[in-house]
Amino acid sequence: MDLLAVVEKAWTAPFRTKSDFARENADAVAAAACRGLITTSVNATDHGRDWLVTPDGLASLWAARRIAK
Repeated sequence: MDLLAVVEKAWTAPFRTKSDFARENADAVAAAACRGLITTSVNATDHGRDWLVTPDGLASLWAARRIAK
């Protein structure tokens, strides 16, 4: 799966860390997380169970959409 598809999923419908989507796309989820495009951080000290898009991830998603037009 494409990294930007993972970012878009995290933005439009955040998915759980142990969800079927996360398991089936584990390599892309890991790559997106390593690149700082998605995170489980909910604040400076706490982490949740949902993958959420980061500001960098959202910027990458919007940039890709502009290029695709």
